[in-house]
Amino acid sequence: MSIGDRPDALDHTWLHDLVDPDERVRARALDRQRAYVAAAVQARQWSNRVWRRAGRPAPAAPPHLHAEWDQAETDYHWHERRGFTGPIVAFLRSEPELDSTTYALLFLRWEAEFPQEWRTPEVNLWSPWTTKELVLARLGKVGVPDSLRPTAAGLVLAAIRRPYRCKDWLYARLVDHVVDATFRARVGRLVHETDPPVAARARFVLYVAAHPGRPLTRKSWRNWLLSGG
Repeated sequence: MSIGDRPDALDHTWLHDLVDPDERVRARALDRQRAYVAAAVQARQWSNRVWRRAGRPAPAAPPHLHAEWDQAETDYHWHERRGFTGPIVAFLRSEPELDSTTYALLFLRWEAEFPQEWRTPEVNLWSPWTTKELVLARLGKVGVPDSLRPTAAGLVLAAIRRPYRCKDWLYARLVDHVVDATFRARVGRLVHETDPPVAARARFVLYVAAHPGRPLTRKSWRNWLLSGG
């Protein structure tokens, strides 16, 4: 049976296995994600070959090539939707049929807990860093449901504690959406960390929390440091 024959092909709950502490469970989920990515890549390569044969944009190609191109694109999107790209695209496009915010946060949690697996090319149709940037930017704009605020807050705290990773600065935009007394207290404890970068990030997050709605850019952190933060 191929991955396309599975009756649960549109069920994305298996993606949670990518952060399972059991390596065997995680390995099965990784294999499934790799299979969807590989099939999507093959379909896109097929689509591109048809395009080159046509020598013109697919809609203007001869009917038999247009039909083949359409079949290749359909195959690509079929596999794209069934791997992790599916709920991420739904989240970025605000498609209502999926609980897409859950999976957007799951994607970030995957990076937080298993960064080596998360950034492996074989499990990503897009650059994981670009995807992370898009996901964080949208979360910063639309926020998170109340039920998911503890998860989002945990991700912000994890970003404070660890060495900086590409696009981590965008976690600052989530602060307005997760701040409460518990969050302030947890960040406040990190201010007293002996690791200077962790303590500085904690102070910066408290500063952001104290100034809700202030625009945050890549320069905000540096400007804050230069101001004596």
